[in-house]
Amino acid sequence: MVEQQNNQKEQQEENRPGRRATAQIEAIKRDMEKATKTVNLLIKIIVFVAGVCLMLGCICFLFGQWIVGCVFCTPAVTVLFLFLGGLMVVGPEERFLIEFLGRAYCVKNPGLRWVSPVLMRKRMVAYTWKQPVDLFPERRYPNGVHIDLKKGGKTQLVEPILWVRMDGVGTDLEDESVLRMAYSVDDWKEAVTEGGEDALRTCLNNLMVEEVLSATHDSSRASWWEAVRENFPALEEAIKSYGLVPVSLTISDFNWDPAVVASRQKVFEEERSIAIAELSKEASKDEIGQKALEIGGLYGVMAKLLMQKQYGGHTEEEAKRVAKELVIYFKGADTGTITHLQGGGDLSPLLTGILALMRGSRREENSPSLLPPA
Repeated sequence: MVEQQNNQKEQQEENRPGRRATAQIEAIKRDMEKATKTVNLLIKIIVFVAGVCLMLGCICFLFGQWIVGCVFCTPAVTVLFLFLGGLMVVGPEERFLIEFLGRAYCVKNPGLRWVSPVLMRKRMVAYTWKQPVDLFPERRYPNGVHIDLKKGGKTQLVEPILWVRMDGVGTDLEDESVLRMAYSVDDWKEAVTEGGEDALRTCLNNLMVEEVLSATHDSSRASWWEAVRENFPALEEAIKSYGLVPVSLTISDFNWDPAVVASRQKVFEEERSIAIAELSKEASKDEIGQKALEIGGLYGVMAKLLMQKQYGGHTEEEAKRVAKELVIYFKGADTGTITHLQGGGDLSPLLTGILALMRGSRREENSPSLLPPA
């Protein structure tokens, strides 16, 4: 039983698209090696024959046999023109896949290269830079595509683009990546488009309107690709099997359904009303505190002064406690009921002066010292 399960797992692993593509690419690479040997041998034979004909033609010209000399020189001239006609320039960001007699032959790297104009053809040009793949293109969806979001609401994507780059740039894997782009799938751009559309649609189907809006303004996220790749690792693996590496997924904007806009406007107005209410509440606290300070009269003024740095910088609790005691003494000094400190001494003149000074501080911005002048 266990052996049967292991065999099933191995069979499933072998049937995976990426695994099948790898086996196919390996077979193509072996064919390329054979084709390279064949082409090299053929080129050597052609060059040798052309060289012999050119030498015989020159000998005939020396002995005055012009017709025979032209006959011998014709193959050499033909080879020369074929050589010049097959020269091509490969740009620094380009990789040319060349086929020989319908089979993969080689990948031409940047520089001045030669391709036989008769026996070889350029299968495709692969670029090493980051390339855009349009998702939900207008040619396929002329009326646009509306995405259903979680718990209601629809939206339409504006210019969703999945950016990809050829895998293994600058390494020995470049040739294999070009082969994968050409032979592992019929049309890699179409395959990436379909996979990216399915992944993005499924990702957005699992998000609510608020989550989409917050993700749109999330500065910590480089692109939507992070959200997609977390939930769809198979898509990244599939793209890599095409010889590509997904880089980012960008969305210019969202065209929201009118019902979503109306509901979001209502929510915005409610949030704004709540924010205004909170601000009004804070303002009311300050106003009540100010009124309490004014109503509190001398007690409030003294508590406020005692919390200032020049008067000791007491905490609010300490300032209130000291202010309360001072008020008792000041009121007693006003009425003359408290006139002596414990242990002796007349308090009336001192407290009366402090009381007058404190009352004066309520009318001046810069309050004087608590102690009367000596």
